[in-house]
Amino acid sequence: MFTPESRSPKVLWEKLRHAFAVGPTEPLGEEDLALLRDVAEKIARRGLTTPALLALHSVQPLGYISGQVLIASQPFLEIVLPKEKLERLGRILERRDAIETFLRCLELGARN
Repeated sequence: MFTPESRSPKVLWEKLRHAFAVGPTEPLGEEDLALLRDVAEKIARRGLTTPALLALHSVQPLGYISGQVLIASQPFLEIVLPKEKLERLGRILERRDAIETFLRCLELGARN
């Protein structure tokens, strides 16, 4: 039940401060990094680094949604990667730090 004290802006702000906070995540594992490098290499071999960079930069602020878009477009992308790897890549890209790591992999692949 609400009391006058619980309705004060200070108390309300304290309750909302951490409402949307995301806890720290563990770093990407070696298998995840290897998958990101493998996908970046395949993209670079096909000459699609620039469109991939553009797409990733545009969805980077959306984070979680980018992983979901990848999963939704899975039927079209199964030509490039098996279903299991696409699902794993989608889960990886839902992480806040993963898109930045993937962008670095793509940029390094474009230089080589």
